[in-house]
Amino acid sequence: MPLKKFSFSKHSIAYLLTVVVILFLIGSIFFFDSQTIFTEQLIFSTVHEIEKELNGYLNPISKSLQKIREDGINDKININSEPSLNKYFIPLLKASKNISSIKYFDNSGHQYLLYKENKTFVSTFRIEKTFNNEVVWKRWKDVNKQISEWKQNIEKDPIRQNWANYFKSQTKSDSIFWLKGRGFVDVSSEEITAISFGKINQTDTIFGCGIGVKINNMISSLPELNLYSNPKIFLINSRNHIIPISMDYNKKNEDLAADKLSDPLVVSFLSTWKDLGSDSTSFTLDYNNDIWWGQVIPFEISKSNLKLAVAVSESQLIFAYLFNTYVITAILIIILIIITIVFFRRRAKKIKPGEKLTESELKQLLEEGESKFFELKSSLRWDYREEKVNKKLEEVIIKSISAFNNSEGGYLVIGIDDDKNILGLNNDYASLKKNDADYFELHLRNLIGSAFTVRYSARKININFITIDNKEICVIKIEKGEYPLFLKTTDKNGKQIEKFYVRSGNSSQEIGSLTEINDYIKVRFNSENN
Repeated sequence: MPLKKFSFSKHSIAYLLTVVVILFLIGSIFFFDSQTIFTEQLIFSTVHEIEKELNGYLNPISKSLQKIREDGINDKININSEPSLNKYFIPLLKASKNISSIKYFDNSGHQYLLYKENKTFVSTFRIEKTFNNEVVWKRWKDVNKQISEWKQNIEKDPIRQNWANYFKSQTKSDSIFWLKGRGFVDVSSEEITAISFGKINQTDTIFGCGIGVKINNMISSLPELNLYSNPKIFLINSRNHIIPISMDYNKKNEDLAADKLSDPLVVSFLSTWKDLGSDSTSFTLDYNNDIWWGQVIPFEISKSNLKLAVAVSESQLIFAYLFNTYVITAILIIILIIITIVFFRRRAKKIKPGEKLTESELKQLLEEGESKFFELKSSLRWDYREEKVNKKLEEVIIKSISAFNNSEGGYLVIGIDDDKNILGLNNDYASLKKNDADYFELHLRNLIGSAFTVRYSARKININFITIDNKEICVIKIEKGEYPLFLKTTDKNGKQIEKFYVRSGNSSQEIGSLTEINDYIKVRFNSENN
């Protein structure tokens, strides 16, 4: 008997490759985990990861502000009316999930503020150089769709905050300045603000523009920041003011000068940093019986002269490192387990001949290819090479049916070639007396009945038709036989002989030796029936 051919389906190859990759990743994690890691290395990598995440978050904000400044200089922003400002700024605010507010004003008294709130936009606009504590707010669904309007008396000007007067001398500079901003609805909506100034071409009009970013939204969007409990993270601008990201400070106090902070740890951090020479080397400080690691590095973003300062306790650094290592390992192991379960379930489903095939099940078997339980045939009797009827092909179909019966059963599909091209049954239909599926099935059952008895055809053969790409395909389900089938055929001398076929790998093979046939039948049929 020929040796069984082993073949791997696409799913098997994909599974094996996935397992190899996951095992390699797990091995790499444990290899690097076995190497000695020092705390100064952890703070260095932490600070630079935070820098990368912050840059990715804030850099688009800077680019949006630069575009606003360029359009203002070129007089593309009409500051004389609220509808014109809404037409320019609402689409900008709608397109960015990170921008929470926009301020725009000039030295002629035009003042405009727009911020997002629950999928709507709230604006205020006025033309006056002095603030009289009254603000008229308008809520918009879209550019020209106003929802409501109301007035509010507030103590501080929401547009021209104190910082707006600091940089009037910078109108010829394209630098962007970052500062701590203020929320407009409640104190909890604290912002950091990027501002820039310019002068409209051919005029004496000086304008300022600012973009606000909610601190809470930014923190929740940065994965590295969420690894630590109460880290101290802030920016330091060129005026030595603190821009808080994750730190304690008095929200009602607008003065965030480095020498007027309320957070004792940040004060100690800045003092230690200056005492050590204000360079980017990492350093330690003792605070509340814990060792804290800190580092200050230049933060390059759109010509902004900023520094990024980070302080994290040593215990949190080590915990985060171990957490990352073992969580990633656990996730990879879980993925490996899930993939293994899915693979073997698919495999179990594939090798178990059951009820009639559905179209999706047939497509799945086609993806996996021919096997011990699945075989493809181009036609029942139409010879595609000779382009005519060839009744010898009918014998090939009967041979495959006997092989499935003598093995474990399976599916024989007619109308798809070995390359999985969908050929259909039209040529076979046209070769019969009636050109339809019913007569095709009747003819096929007559062939099976003549070869193996009508009783066998009725009990062990199930035939159904599936349409794929508008072409009918015949699917024959052959159940595992209760007794052996021998195929009667004629040899070269015209003498009738019997042959015995079984499934071997993805083909039907003859067992020629009488001794082998008897041994096979004894194991396959007699032992099972007993």
